[in-house]
Amino acid sequence: MLVLLTVVALVQLLSWASAAPTDDSHHRRQSLRCATSSFAGVVSLPGVTVTIERAVSVSQGGSYREAGNLGFPNAIDVLPALCAVTVRVSNTTDVPIKPASSYRFGMFLPTAANWNRKILTVGSASFAGGINWADMGQGPHYGFATVSTDNGHNSAGSDLSWATPASLYDWGYRALHGSVVVSKLLITQYYGRPLTYSYYAGCSTGGRQGLREIQYDANTFDGAIIGAAAWDTVHLMPWISKIAVDQLSTTNGKLRAQQMSIIAAEVLRQCDPQDGVTDNIVSQPDQCNFNINTIVCSNPLTCITAEQAQVAQKIWGDYIANGRFVYNGFSRTSEDQWSIYFGADSTLTGFDFDYERYWIYNNSRYTWQQYTDQTVLDSERVNPGQATANKFDISSFRTRPGKKGGKILMYHGLADGVISPRTSLYYYNQTIAAMRTDVSSIRSWFRYFEVPGMQHCFFSNRYNAPWNFGAPGAASALRLLPTLGVGLPAVGEGWSVPGHLNDSRYDALVALQEWVENERPVDRVVASAFNADFTTYRTRPICPWPQRAVVLIIKQATTMQKNNSGASNSQPQSASGTVYRDYTELREDQLYLCDDLIDEVYKKNGVMKLFGDEPKTASSGARVGLWNAVFDNGKGWDTTQPVSHPGPPPELAVEDAMCEVGILSVDLPPINPGPVDGDHSRMAGAPAFIGVVQRVDDAGVRLVSRVCDKQDRPVHPRYITFHDGRTLRQAKAEAAKH
Repeated sequence: MLVLLTVVALVQLLSWASAAPTDDSHHRRQSLRCATSSFAGVVSLPGVTVTIERAVSVSQGGSYREAGNLGFPNAIDVLPALCAVTVRVSNTTDVPIKPASSYRFGMFLPTAANWNRKILTVGSASFAGGINWADMGQGPHYGFATVSTDNGHNSAGSDLSWATPASLYDWGYRALHGSVVVSKLLITQYYGRPLTYSYYAGCSTGGRQGLREIQYDANTFDGAIIGAAAWDTVHLMPWISKIAVDQLSTTNGKLRAQQMSIIAAEVLRQCDPQDGVTDNIVSQPDQCNFNINTIVCSNPLTCITAEQAQVAQKIWGDYIANGRFVYNGFSRTSEDQWSIYFGADSTLTGFDFDYERYWIYNNSRYTWQQYTDQTVLDSERVNPGQATANKFDISSFRTRPGKKGGKILMYHGLADGVISPRTSLYYYNQTIAAMRTDVSSIRSWFRYFEVPGMQHCFFSNRYNAPWNFGAPGAASALRLLPTLGVGLPAVGEGWSVPGHLNDSRYDALVALQEWVENERPVDRVVASAFNADFTTYRTRPICPWPQRAVVLIIKQATTMQKNNSGASNSQPQSASGTVYRDYTELREDQLYLCDDLIDEVYKKNGVMKLFGDEPKTASSGARVGLWNAVFDNGKGWDTTQPVSHPGPPPELAVEDAMCEVGILSVDLPPINPGPVDGDHSRMAGAPAFIGVVQRVDDAGVRLVSRVCDKQDRPVHPRYITFHDGRTLRQAKAEAAKH
């Protein structure tokens, strides 16, 4: 069986590793021969036949395309120098229990000098057959030997008619597993050196493949990025069919692109402000109190019908059959992608029922009128290809004898209209339950990130929310923009994130490696969105669930002082005669923060750093920064003297953030009298100048508390430093020199 082959292959790898030379300089100097003969006779596994179909050298900056590849027909460009290898594998070890396996896989092998001694396996997409050369193109830039399988067939992503018992098993799990086993042997032989780490990156079907392999063989990968995983095949496909039936069985309920756009616009209008800040991003779509009746009327240009509203509610709702939960509906903000499944009659009656036709009932004449909830039970019974990744207890991946435990970074865009993001949260919670653990414990090796405004796997559409954080397929999607036919040029370097190459703060794949190899947990990754010219438009951190990127609202302040005419502005006074500064709200800039407040903000001796490495611009286009809101003259809070403006505001970095369950608000109120007895750690009755939302009461009022240090003492502004390390006092002194 396949598991036995894994053991045999491991023995073969270990024997090669023990015999491998240790002189790194020798291997970096050697010239590897990119030819089929370099891989001949390498693999010796029972029941397995390996054929090297092709080995082609690609020069620096070159491109690669495989003719006849129906699933991934486009060339990928700006490649580093590498050897492109195509391998065919046949495997009879499952016979007679299952039919024999036959599949192909590709390898991009960087030069010996550029190889990082790691392997990256890249997942596929939808139901496509063909090697995913495009997404493989990212790996060699990092130094990975990169691998992807054709899933045992050759077809477009929307074609399900290729299904046979053998090809379904290969698509389900066998092709990926076998490709990794064989490729590790070939790579080790090619470079003459053992592998150090094995990584995986895949989205959608690729996400499912990664989870399925982790459940099947805990030793295949050391770390995996799992995106928008279509892990629940046996329930996803009947849910699609059920929604199609809901539309086809109505008189005026079909949704078309125009109606979907009307709904999407109204969702944005109603839901955007409800997350605490209006920024064209709905941060918590499932928490939105949405009233669809506001767009129900008789004008087809601006409204939808009552039946269409009912269909929309069903798309958002969960599928319950015979009193049993089946599948999660889409979240709000997904509407711009509904047309993929539900946008045309040809899709509603075609693709939406091909699963039943070719995978369940083997009846090409199956029609939508035949669908009932019984199909759910039939799908579970057949379980085509054993593809569904629902073995939630992956304890063996967490604790692996003789090696480090594996790490998973899973993410999902909350505006995904292809795979519901609620299914990823369901998967995460089911894993926690199956392993009898809790969130705080599972986060030591498995973290889930939600990305507001991000669609399926990449891009953002009307929201232009930050979506690019080095996730699988993002870099190749930018290079393949010309193939969309909308007049956009190819963008980026073909890997990582434009402007932030190989930076763990912005690139999830780099962050994952640091987590796996150096035990540095991924506390956040900064996502980027782009302008029309693909310069950075805005950034936002994504946070590990249940944390989320919270919003910092800076209410900037001025002080009362003489105006240009020499007249003196009056200063408000309290009843006791104490002079207060007059804090006037000049503007309200919006800033997203991330990272645990106590653990990350207070880094050294209680010093609070709200400021990051790179000044950025707020989403509104205004410069973000704290003006002279507070002033420490070395004697405590001087509340009696007017404070002159210190010059240009020190800028806050959009990337500097806190992950909290709530909204952070920086509100600079009138300053109360200074510290007691000169103690800068305490403020006599001073209001909190930073508050973290801890809960929301029934009236929707945000209840805040002041931010304190580890000794539960309110933080004095003197402990605030700017992005370049200056204190408030230093910033004022430098401004005074000018």
